[in-house]
Amino acid sequence: MSAYKQRNLGIISLPTDIKYRNWSKDLTKRRIENDSQLEQYIKYDNKYRLNKNTLAVYEFKQNPILGKYKAVAFDLNRGIVLSQKSTHAMMQGLMRHAVHCDMIWQRMLAREAGVDIYQGIVMYNVLYFSMHAFSGKLLHGLDLLALD
Repeated sequence: MSAYKQRNLGIISLPTDIKYRNWSKDLTKRRIENDSQLEQYIKYDNKYRLNKNTLAVYEFKQNPILGKYKAVAFDLNRGIVLSQKSTHAMMQGLMRHAVHCDMIWQRMLAREAGVDIYQGIVMYNVLYFSMHAFSGKLLHGLDLLALD
């Protein structure tokens, strides 16, 4: 089943047993290395990129899990993802991807809202823009525009 279908059906790929309700960095390391019940939830992905389904990320750069995995991400759709990339590298990948997509999205939204003459920044579902930009148009009292 594709990740798209899983997301729409509400399928969660993380353990639901009560003993897995609490997690910490130490528990994560101990459980991954010693608990065979978790194997069905573990994925190995060195190209994993943080996304909206990422719940938590733990860094193990100084003391890698299983001797080689520097980061563990808990992802609603993918499960427990082990990566040889550090959390810093994962964040850089997200930012490179997000900034490129965000700029295109930002320009389109600014045009639709009629504020493309201002310097805008889109973060999630809110478009922020400066009221101090040079322009022939004036918008009074509007500092942000909710995009819901």
